Amino acid sequence: MTPLEIIGLILGIVGTVTGVFSTFLHFKKMRGEKPKLNVEVLECKHYCHQEQCVLGIEFLIKNTGDRDTWVTSIEASFTDRGKIYNQLNYVQTCVVAAHASIRVRELFNFPDVPMKERCTFKLKLHHTHGVFHFKAESTKTDKVIGWGRQVIY
Repeated sequence: MTPLEIIGLILGIVGTVTGVFSTFLHFKKMRGEKPKLNVEVLECKHYCHQEQCVLGIEFLIKNTGDRDTWVTSIEASFTDRGKIYNQLNYVQTCVVAAHASIRVRELFNFPDVPMKERCTFKLKLHHTHGVFHFKAESTKTDKVIGWGRQVIY
């Protein structure tokens, strides 16, 4: 073997090792990049008229992670006398960018549901990387909740 062939062989081995190592580091970094969501409830109230109850909730979604996520639906539920009432809303898909936040207002209709003056709701925020669970305490209001469904960036 000539010295030039030995140098070529050594460079080939070094190149292969560094390529495999950098691919491993890239996949390790990619697996660690996840959205890390935190939800802050800004306002939560419910209005009942005849046999229709409407829950209005406004909250701030903060993404402190390194990857964007898309919110696809929001689920609200509460329990009264052992019975679970559940409502799923498919929202206009909204993006929560990495290291950013958005404000969401959402209405949930609960027909034929008796609601007390104060209710604790369990909410699920469905997004592309999983489900985020949080709770909100709602108080009854006499005024119609008129803000509608919207995402405020």
